[in-house]
Amino acid sequence: MADKTTIVYAEDNRDISVLMDDYFKIDKRQDFEIIGFAYDGCQAVDMIADKCPDIVILDMKMPRMNGWEVLERVNAMKLAKRPLIIVLSAVDDDFFINQVMEMGAMAYIKKPFDLRCLYDKLQAARQLLAQ
Repeated sequence: MADKTTIVYAEDNRDISVLMDDYFKIDKRQDFEIIGFAYDGCQAVDMIADKCPDIVILDMKMPRMNGWEVLERVNAMKLAKRPLIIVLSAVDDDFFINQVMEMGAMAYIKKPFDLRCLYDKLQAARQLLAQ
């Protein structure tokens, strides 16, 4: 897979977004490109529809529309390609995690998270996209 894998990052904490932007500018991560930052769920849905990212990194607790609602909207959209969704949340409850996965998330990462763990999930998503 030669092209960059595109990402929309949906997170209401702007400090984390800046950290992520810096993280993905490191040379060895040039196979990924963050094409948009959404700071609430409504922005996330709009960006997904407008930019058609390969992957969405989705925080579950956001203003205006939470992660659950974003997942529901994405599932209802008539997209040419559905993005793979990696969910980030501070909730450490098996029932919650199973519900998120049943709604179509490809991975769940508990906050606070190790950036290496996120990168590994992104690499796995990239491999799925290449199939």
